[in-house]
Amino acid sequence: VLQIWSKTLETTGLWYDQLLAESLAKRDDVGATPLTVVNTRDLHSRAQQHQEGRRDKAYTNLIVGKWKTDPLLIQASPWVKQNEDSLDELAGNSVIDVMNAAIKGTTKAYNDDDRPTADLVLPSTDESSLGQLLQMLMLATVVEGRLLGVNPYGQPGVEAYKQNMKRELGLG
Repeated sequence: VLQIWSKTLETTGLWYDQLLAESLAKRDDVGATPLTVVNTRDLHSRAQQHQEGRRDKAYTNLIVGKWKTDPLLIQASPWVKQNEDSLDELAGNSVIDVMNAAIKGTTKAYNDDDRPTADLVLPSTDESSLGQLLQMLMLATVVEGRLLGVNPYGQPGVEAYKQNMKRELGLG
């Protein structure tokens, strides 16, 4: 499970899902089913499954180290009476502070339950950092394929559906 801690990187996670599924899921006895979650958006729904569900997953947090903009400070709401929603308790913290607390709290909960986690900290979301991340993920996929005894470059399943499509269109 690739846990993206930035909506900005959601498409990177989906690209990695595609890469792993296409490269490693060629035999029924090996290879994981990749899943990308964008936290905190998906945290409540997925954390329930990940915290108490089957123990067949490893969790990798993809964390951005430096944001492109200054942290936005949370302020007490002048419109909500008597702090009815309890959100004024966050006043004085930045959105990044809350995100970091969510990352640490989630990781601690998973670790306390012996769920394997790892952190990948991306220095920033600039072109150089993203290029290095994509290259590392591609190389890691090749190495994982070798360790599993799977050719990460072959696409027998893809070829089968392409041939069926051609026949359906009268091209084959």
